Amino acid sequence: MNSKLAILLGLVLASGTVLAEGDQAGAMDQSQQQQQQQPAFSEVDADANGLISEEEAQGSQQLADNFDQADANADGYVNRSEYDSLLGQQTLQE
Repeated sequence: MNSKLAILLGLVLASGTVLAEGDQAGAMDQSQQQQQQQPAFSEVDADANGLISEEEAQGSQQLADNFDQADANADGYVNRSEYDSLLGQQTLQE
């Protein structure tokens, strides 16, 4: 009887570990999908000058909604580093 209980307990613990690992993998997949849904910097930077103006930012709803936050140095443009930072922050917050 004790051996059956030990086996049952082992199975329950093992299934909990598998479920927890599955949840973590699902969260990473969702995060990766959200990043992939965002347009690449070069797609938003219409004039290819290495900076995204507020007008160009309209090509990305996420960037348009968070332009002032993304423009960390407040120069009126979002550079590649600022864009990447915004995407990273948004991914972590969601």
